[in-house]
Amino acid sequence: MSSSRHQKILFTSLFISLILLLSNSSFATIHGNSYELLNRPGGSTTYRLSVSVTGTIYDYYVNQNHNLYHYDFSKFATPDALKPIADDLWTIYGNEEEFSNGVLMIVHQISYLESDPQKYPIETIVENEGDCDLLSILAASIMKAGGLDVVLLLLEQQDHMLVGVHLAESPKDARSQVYFFNHEGKK
Repeated sequence: MSSSRHQKILFTSLFISLILLLSNSSFATIHGNSYELLNRPGGSTTYRLSVSVTGTIYDYYVNQNHNLYHYDFSKFATPDALKPIADDLWTIYGNEEEFSNGVLMIVHQISYLESDPQKYPIETIVENEGDCDLLSILAASIMKAGGLDVVLLLLEQQDHMLVGVHLAESPKDARSQVYFFNHEGKK
């Protein structure tokens, strides 16, 4: 790493109060991944976000209902579980666009692998792999935890999913053309 780049390390631990419901042996297991983030596209400061998930919370989500009814993908969005990640991202980023790009930097570091059945974002973080719907649900959950309005967009004919986010201002650092659609009075 060159001397002009700075590296900062952030640690995020995801815990919930369901610890008493599951065995203590699960609590002793810690799953972790690290993600490299830039302070902005082409920025000079690098951050390393280390995410730790207890076996307890991972087991909790693994044991939840994974059936998908009537294309209700939103049931898998769990912003509360990912709030610590969103909070850490807001310590780096100063506006909604930068925050959204930070979320996408995390998602783009997760291996793409076709997956069935559906999974919850905690499972995607721990297993460090997922397909378009799992990665979109993860991104939407972190963005929602960060206070942004998001929608999951299912393109049925293409068998593809992506996330849409409402930003107060049009994006300035988009890599390609920006597309908009209106949903409930928001772009």
